[in-house]
Amino acid sequence: GQPFQIYYLSTRGVNTGVATSVPLAKYMYSQISFCLIALIMLIVGSGMWGTKSSLVVGLSIVSLIISVVFLLLIIFITLSKKVASRLIIGFIKFLSKIKLVKNYEKTSRVVYRSLSEYQKSIRFYLKDFWTSLLAFISSAGVVLLKALIPYLIYVMLSDNIEVGFSIIFCKFIVCELATMYVPLPGGSGVAEISFTALFASLFSDGLLFWAMLIYRIASYYIYILQGFIVILYDIIIGDKRDRKYKETKLVELKMKANYRK
Repeated sequence: GQPFQIYYLSTRGVNTGVATSVPLAKYMYSQISFCLIALIMLIVGSGMWGTKSSLVVGLSIVSLIISVVFLLLIIFITLSKKVASRLIIGFIKFLSKIKLVKNYEKTSRVVYRSLSEYQKSIRFYLKDFWTSLLAFISSAGVVLLKALIPYLIYVMLSDNIEVGFSIIFCKFIVCELATMYVPLPGGSGVAEISFTALFASLFSDGLLFWAMLIYRIASYYIYILQGFIVILYDIIIGDKRDRKYKETKLVELKMKANYRK
């Protein structure tokens, strides 16, 4: 998730504060748009769920509450310097006590500098109205595009199309909520149960399994393949280009230093 994205950007020469702010800003805008859409769907489209599974509905409501609380916490930490500083001090002290941080003062300076850069970057996003609006609209668009996956599967496998996109969109939102905070890769197990509970009425018994399999491949497993391709590219080309770029920059800095002398 976001921690690896931050690490990856940092290793590619992106400033630590910016590398932290970009994934978290993306997460923040996507969560705002998704939570608003989910809240509307849970209230307005409650009759469209088409499931009597209390487990799926219960997980969806709990996930929505956790998402809102976590989102508010990130925003609060971002905007409040005192709270963020205190949390970081406590966390670094804890890591120092368990011997994971060897030099407390040096680590604190680095983290404080990164925190300051991160907060400046996030404030830039929040102050820029058009950037925020475009990010919000784009995030909402991603949700709509993802909802097209189960709808297109339904159109592909059904002889008689009796259900509209709005009903499937509502079912998709509930399914996404139910699997959001399950501590398993991709919500494995719960995702299949949720899809079966929500979409069983749209497919016959023989087609439901294939619909679920196609949905899981298109909505989750395809990202694993995408990640494999990116890692393979990095091993063959990307890492070499990055090393060459850093070596070139180092030579340029040395030449400038010698020129000044």
